[in-house]
Amino acid sequence: MKNKCLIFLFYFFMNVSASKNMWANDINNLLKIKRDESQKLIKFGYTSNVKEASNADLNVIFLTKDQKLSDIELPFSSEEQNNLEKFLNKEKFSGEKDKMLSLPMLINGDYKNVLICGFGEKQEIDEKKFESLGKKITNRAKSLKAKSISVFYNIKDYDSEIASGVGLGLAMNNFHFDLKNKKKDDEIETSVESIKFLVNKENIDSLNGKLKEQEALIKSINHVKIYSDTPPNLLYPESFANFIKEDLKGLNIDIKILEREEMAKLGMNALLGVAQASDFPPRLVVMEIKNGSKGEQPVAFVGKGVTFDSGGLSLKPADSMEGMKYDMSGAAVVYGTMRVLAERKAKINAIGVIGLVENSVAGNAQRPGDIVMSMSGQTIEVLNTDAEGRLVLADAFTYTQKNYKPKILIDLATLTGAAIVALGTNTNAAILSNNDEIAGKLVECGKRTGEGLWRLPLQEIYDRKMDSKIADMQNISNSKGFGAGTITAAEFLQRFIEGDVKWAHLDIAGVDNRASNSDSGDLIGSTAFGVKLLNEFTKQYEDK
Repeated sequence: MKNKCLIFLFYFFMNVSASKNMWANDINNLLKIKRDESQKLIKFGYTSNVKEASNADLNVIFLTKDQKLSDIELPFSSEEQNNLEKFLNKEKFSGEKDKMLSLPMLINGDYKNVLICGFGEKQEIDEKKFESLGKKITNRAKSLKAKSISVFYNIKDYDSEIASGVGLGLAMNNFHFDLKNKKKDDEIETSVESIKFLVNKENIDSLNGKLKEQEALIKSINHVKIYSDTPPNLLYPESFANFIKEDLKGLNIDIKILEREEMAKLGMNALLGVAQASDFPPRLVVMEIKNGSKGEQPVAFVGKGVTFDSGGLSLKPADSMEGMKYDMSGAAVVYGTMRVLAERKAKINAIGVIGLVENSVAGNAQRPGDIVMSMSGQTIEVLNTDAEGRLVLADAFTYTQKNYKPKILIDLATLTGAAIVALGTNTNAAILSNNDEIAGKLVECGKRTGEGLWRLPLQEIYDRKMDSKIADMQNISNSKGFGAGTITAAEFLQRFIEGDVKWAHLDIAGVDNRASNSDSGDLIGSTAFGVKLLNEFTKQYEDK
């Protein structure tokens, strides 16, 4: 009887395991389909011939307040244009800023959709809003099941900028991640396949020249969004590392993946302590680009990659936990940045390092009160296991500096809820830095790419709050009620910056994902905040 029970249990667990693996395989196949879909890019075209821009499913017209339809070259007959003018008059539309009107029209004997967007007065035109406008147009195109778009305007001062900015926004919203396998009819989206801009002839070559970089940017942003949005049962340290290795095949980028044993030999106990309770072993992924001058010190990007953060024994409240799949957003952005640089063949030496762990709960979990020795040799008293990202970054910093001697180190992390308290959600990321020049350059790049940064101070009074009585430091402030959690976390990180390395810390908590669609056109889910910003920043350090 005992043997029969054992045999039954053996087959029972084998079947459970098999069905579990089968389920995992099925959903991983669905994830692969989504990843492949994300790389199907819109076909862009720029023309000065109105006939070449005709016959699109959706015709988009931009009007300033002082313009009429007759001021713009359009692929409509006189009768069609007159009918459209009558519609605008009826709706009392005169190019008001941010106003959009749409209608179906009979054009050349076939019904097409027309979308008219107001730009307001010429002096009101804001380049930073072109991308947002592109996102809104994509959302409208999807609702209209439009596969092709043509864009018409006559705003000479912004001819090229509109095509670039609106085009980027269009592409960014064309793919949206979900894992729905059985969609209802009203959930099935039509992706935009092509778009043409009617532009001045002299701008066509320069726009085509920028297209390669724009496509590299979109591919990377789509990947970052996919990985950030993927649930933690599918995206964990090992699978994330493998995805990156697969994604970067064929690009001129060296990849090294460190596993637990190698990290233990290096003394990366701060990172390993975070990971010790998880069934998913940690990884450190190192990406290196050597396209700059030989011997030139690299620019380094380091990302926090906590694929799920339960808080450890300092357990998070239930309603704070469901969004913790996004605690690897910093790592995803570092990967995305390195991917852009590699694909556009940036002439730079760059390093991307991401520490990948899961912060879980088990009998062997790290305890509040534990003391660990980091790779730097400094000891850390761990008083809160939910202040884990800084422990991961500490060892990643040391590894990066010892092995690659960077001149600049920039880290990205969803590090503190205090950043959201200070700056709100979907507004600005916090930036803290030991170098005014680097901080200033990053802030300016953020203004150009629409990814805002707001600088917070680093001062001795905050640094002293990280002193421990029994270790070199502790991982949370030693003064209850002091606040300034974002600053004290950065002060902790600064203790791991060596020598004269220029360093900037970007706390992207609050800007890394959206809980709902926004009026500005942004969709729910990952924002990939930072990829455009860092791509722009690196241009200042590339060989000319």
